[in-house]
Parts: sequence; C-alpha cells; structure tokens
Amino acid sequence: MFDKIIPRSEDYAKWYTQVIRQAEMADYAPVRGCMVIRPYGYALWENVKEQLDTRFKETGHQNAAFPLFIPMSFIEKEAEHVEGFKPELAVVTHGGGKKLEEPLVVRPTSETIIGYMYSQWIQSYRDLPVLINQWANVVRWELRPRLFLRTMEFFWQEGHTAHATHEEAEEETLSILDLYADFAINEAAIPVIRGRKSESEKFPGALTSYTIEAMMGDKRALQSGTSHDLGQNFAKAFDIQYLDANQKQQHCWTTSWGVSTRMIGAIIMTHGDDQGLVLPPRLAPTQLVIVPIVPKNNDSDKQAVMQAVDGICETLGSVRYHVDDRHDHSPGWRFNEWELKGVPLRIEIGPRDLSKQQIVLARRDIPGKEGKTFVPIDNAAETVKQMLDTIQADMLKRAIDFRDTNTFKPTTYDAFKEVIENGFAHARWCGDAACEEQVREETQATIRCLPMDQPGGDGITGRSGRFHTEQCAAYGTQIVAGAVPGRGGSDVNGIPVYDTVAEGIAATGADTSLIFVPARFNAADSVMEAAEAGVELIVCISEHIPVLDMVKAKAFLQGKSTRLIGPNCPGVITPGECKIGVMPEFAYTPGNVGIVSRSGTLTYEAAYQLKRLGIGQSTCVGIGGDPVIGDKLC
Repeated sequence: MFDKIIPRSEDYAKWYTQVIRQAEMADYAPVRGCMVIRPYGYALWENVKEQLDTRFKETGHQNAAFPLFIPMSFIEKEAEHVEGFKPELAVVTHGGGKKLEEPLVVRPTSETIIGYMYSQWIQSYRDLPVLINQWANVVRWELRPRLFLRTMEFFWQEGHTAHATHEEAEEETLSILDLYADFAINEAAIPVIRGRKSESEKFPGALTSYTIEAMMGDKRALQSGTSHDLGQNFAKAFDIQYLDANQKQQHCWTTSWGVSTRMIGAIIMTHGDDQGLVLPPRLAPTQLVIVPIVPKNNDSDKQAVMQAVDGICETLGSVRYHVDDRHDHSPGWRFNEWELKGVPLRIEIGPRDLSKQQIVLARRDIPGKEGKTFVPIDNAAETVKQMLDTIQADMLKRAIDFRDTNTFKPTTYDAFKEVIENGFAHARWCGDAACEEQVREETQATIRCLPMDQPGGDGITGRSGRFHTEQCAAYGTQIVAGAVPGRGGSDVNGIPVYDTVAEGIAATGADTSLIFVPARFNAADSVMEAAEAGVELIVCISEHIPVLDMVKAKAFLQGKSTRLIGPNCPGVITPGECKIGVMPEFAYTPGNVGIVSRSGTLTYEAAYQLKRLGIGQSTCVGIGGDPVIGDKLC
C-alpha cells in the first residue's frame, strides 16, 4: 500500500515531493542536484512536447540540435550574459586525460553557440527570418534542488530566431508569448498572466523579457515560460550580419524563448490535491482507467465483465485508456493508485453494473460520491469523451477562481505588505529600480511582471500616460494637447499641456479625450470635465473607478452628444491609421472586419488570430467596463 501523503495545508513542499515520488513521476538521482524522470513523468513531458512542437511547426519553426559543450570564450562575448550566468555555470577543464586549451561550459542556454552558427549561415536578407527550435537538456548549478522546479540538469525547448527588423523580432517575441499562454490555458488548464519583466528580472543580455506567470496551490507565483527580445546584443557580439536590399550590411535582430520541465511542476501544484495528482485530460498520459470488478472464483462473471470491457474499449477511439485487470489487488487499492496518479476519469464495472447495463464513471477532479455518475453501457464512449472535455474546462475554471480569489489590489504600501503573504498583489509601481529593491528587502516580494493587459495611468505627464501618448503618436494619432491641473504651460515631447480640457480644446480644436487618470485621483470627474468641454468622444482607460462615481458620470452624460468608451478599456484602433488607447499595434492589420469586445486581452487575441489568417480589421473597439459587485452579468 502507498504511504499516506501529508496534507498540502500542513507542509506544501513535503506534499509536493511525496506526490511526485509516490506517483512515480520522478526521483532524486545519485548525482547531487539531479533527478531521474520516470516513465510516467516522461510520458507527461512527451505530451507537453507534442503540443508545443505542433504549435512551433504550425508557425514556421524547425527543429535542430546544437552542441552540449560551449567554448568559454563564447559565453564571455556578451558581458551582461556572462555576468548573469556565471554563478550557475558547470565548466569542463579536462578531457581525454588532459587539460583543455580552453574550458568548455556545459550548456546553460544556447544563445552564444547558436549566435555563432547564425553568423556563418546568414549572409543576405533573403536568408531571413531564421526560425529554429531545439529540444535539449541544460545544466545550471543549483544549490537548492526541487523535483521539476529547480534541478541542476533539466529538459526544455529553446527557440532562437533572427530577423531583419526590430519590429519583426518584437512580433516574434510576443507571438511566442501568446503561444505559450495558449498552451498553458488550453492544454495545461493553467491560467497565466502575460507580462513584461522588470529590468532587474529580465534575462541576462536581453533588451526586453516577457513571461507567463501562474499561481500555484500555495498561492505563490511560478514563472512558466519566457520569451526574450534580444535586440542586437548577441548579433553584434557574434557579428550576425546580412546584406539588405540596398546592398548595405545590417546587424540582425534576434529572439530566444523557452519552456522547461518546470511546466510539469506547474501542473502538479496548480491542480493537485491531498490524494495526489490531478492531471488535465488533454495532457494526461492516461485519460481513462477501466477497473473491472469481479468476484473471486467466479469465472463466468469474470468472463462477462471482461467481455463488456472489451466492447467499451473498441468504441473509445483516440481516448488514451488503460485496463487495470490486476484482480489480485482489491478495487479500493486500484482506485487509490489511479487517484494518486491523477488519471482524469475512471470506469468501474462489475457483475451488478452489468446486470443493469450500466457503468460507473468517477471524476478525479471531484473526489468521492459527488464525482460519480451512472451511465448506460451503450453511451459509455460518447459520455467519456464529453466528460473529459468537461473536466478540462472545470479544472481551468477552478484554477481561475482560485487565482482571482487570492489576487488583491492594495492601494497603499501598508495594505500591500498585509496581503502579499496571502497571494498576488496587483499594485502600481513607480518604475524606480531602487523602490523595487526596497520592496524586495522589506517584504521578500518580487515583481513577477508588468501585465500586458494593464489599463490606467497618471495623465499625460505620468509614466504610463507619457509612454502611451508616445506610442499613439508614433502610430499616427494626432495628439494635439494634454490636460493636467497645475501643469499648464509645460509640454510632453512637444505636445502642449494645459490646466484644463476646455483650455486645450479652445487652443487646438481637439474632439477626442483619452483619459489615463487613476481612479483615486477622481477619474470620473475627468470624464465629466471632458464632456462639459464639448468633447465628442471619450476613451477612458482608467480602471477600478467606484461604481457610484461612474453612475454619477453616466447621468452627467445624459442629453449630451459625447460618447464614452470605458472605463477600464483598451481603447479604439483603426489599423495603420490611428490608435487611441493601449492596444499593442503588432496584433492588428488593415482590413474590412470590425471587432467589438469587452476584454482587452481577448480583443488583442481576436485581432491577432485574424491577422494570422490574413484577415484585416477596419476598426477595433474595446468597450471595457469594470464589474459591478454582486452582478455577475456585468
């Protein structure tokens, strides 16, 4: 019999290790810091690989293999890169009984050696883009190993691409980030937050690092995949150049991105319970286990039950199933084993069930009697397939609800320090690295990411407002004025700032107002001020405006010709012409399809999927809207 697993609430770290070892996923190796992935764990990794590899190939990437050993001189070529990885390097100094002329680094990541090879292969703009992925093992010296999460050697995929322009490289970086998020959400049933890493947390040598972050069952964050815009740093270090169409030498723009066996740890910690693993059907090595129950010394009953089992198996099609016919083990023992292994669905069938022409379906994600259903044998295959889909959806919903319940939005530092011990804190940051380090020292909290879907700001003169103003102007939007009380007479990159909206309109004739004012600074009043000044269209990016404030603003708009989009919206974009809001331009392309969506992220996703299909958009409107507590329809 299996050892009793310690409850998660008692010792989460010990629970995690016990589940992995007892479910025969992995074990510690005799080499310090390393692990052995057992067949059941590797089967799960193979399913992860298959789903990701299919996505890579569908987006034009090819697999290749590069050396495990990298010359030390390669690592040292990119200063920031070597500084970031130096503490983690494993170095070979001897080989064949002799000291090596140059030490070799056991691959910690492959930007350097792949960069060298790209410099040999890329000559012309016609050679670009280069889109290569590698499935490999890497070594990083780890002092505190944890199975699947932190081990000295681990498996992963690392993509490396080269492009002619920064725009193409950035689009690749964000496209892969979306690909990772799609995999995590739709295959692993893990809701993730897509975002940008702070400067202190980014990949060594990268221009910008992006991440998908997930909440585990202990309410802590796990970085589950990263995508890096490397700029031209590695291209210049390894002289990756191409001859452009004008016969001029240019350095390439490169990216790198990866997901590792840490994803298995994420699946275990997101979904597991006190009985063991709970695996999402789309990735589970075994989706269905069939446990025939036969009395001892009754061959006729045994034959009838096994014949019924054979009939069910013939109808299951592509379902990954296993028949546990170990009749020398009790049904309860077998049930416990498959529950420990997290198999999503179990069929129980015995003589009594057969007499009623039924089976028992038991869901792993709903333990006990509540998860059991009686189903006619004739409907077994169809019900199994439907139930697997239901389990997948329910697991994702359960994970989303858990994350959202344990995500807080503190408005003061004291409130931040109080809630950060119990989950995620979605809080504003001034952007100062010194402030980031102070928070880390005082609370042990780190900035996991700056979310991609993040409305709000501090007006045109604030960090967020200034940034998005620059982005809108660069896209072609005619930004003619800003309004910030007390800042009249100043400017932002040549754009005049006025004390009031009315003054700005009188001076420039502006007909649209884009509002970044935070809720705590009376964003609703800004809406009313813009309407009073005669603005025709208001796009309010600000989020979390109190309901009663917006009720007041909405009533104020009655009878006026002003239209309001928002609050808490991504804005409006006419691709290729004008952007009023915070949408990422790369997701859109001109065309004839209009999009209206409430969700910022889904607006981007819908547009980008259409773009990938060659379908452009005429105008996209993100209508936004903060939820009204107590009203699930809002």
